[in-house]
Amino acid sequence: MHEVKLLALNCHISDESDLDEIYLMFKGRKLWPETEKYQRLDLGHTNLSISIPEVKKGEILEVEVWDYDVLSKNDKLGTFQLNLDQFGGGFKTEMKKFGKTQASYSLEWEFY
Repeated sequence: MHEVKLLALNCHISDESDLDEIYLMFKGRKLWPETEKYQRLDLGHTNLSISIPEVKKGEILEVEVWDYDVLSKNDKLGTFQLNLDQFGGGFKTEMKKFGKTQASYSLEWEFY
């Protein structure tokens, strides 16, 4: 079995003017942040230290990007599709937008 490491989340454009309250989901479970409901992201680079173990070469993983809202339903901003077709690092995947969001994020990751 192999492992995917999520290295960094890059915010290019936020969905909300006062910044996004982001959390990541994978297979119906919250993946990040581990100890908080969300993390408020500034524009730019945010380091991650997340491992997704026991994946197989050839799989396509889908990581969802959500924006936490206090007074209304949380918003799914988009997804990252990680195609595990080759080993190594230095991969960067752009978020596929969901709905009418203006948000733009990219994910840096490795597959070993």
